[in-house]
Amino acid sequence: MSKKKITLQKPPEDVLKAVHAGDVKSLKELLAREHKKRMPGAASSKIIEENAARFLEQPDIEKDLIEDIMKIASENDLAPDWVFIRALKVYMREYKRTGRL
Repeated sequence: MSKKKITLQKPPEDVLKAVHAGDVKSLKELLAREHKKRMPGAASSKIIEENAARFLEQPDIEKDLIEDIMKIASENDLAPDWVFIRALKVYMREYKRTGRL
C-alpha cells in the first residue's frame, strides 16, 4: 500500500488575522473562498451552508475552537469545513452509542 505524502499548508494570512481578531463574518467569507480554491468541483449543500453560517454567527463561539480547527486543517492539508463535518460525524456516532450530549 503506498502512502500519499501530505504537504502541510499554513492558512493564508488574512484567514489567520480574521481568526485572531474574532471577525466571524470575514472568517466565514474567507473560509468559503479557501474551500472553493482547494475543492473547485465540490458541490456544497445549501443546508450545510446555512447551518454553518448560523453556527459561526453565534456570539459565544469560542475563538480557540476555530483556531484549533484551522490548525488541524492546515496540519493535515484539509479544508476547515471538512474538519467541522468530520467532528460532527464523530460526535453523532458517539452520541448514538452512549446517548451523552
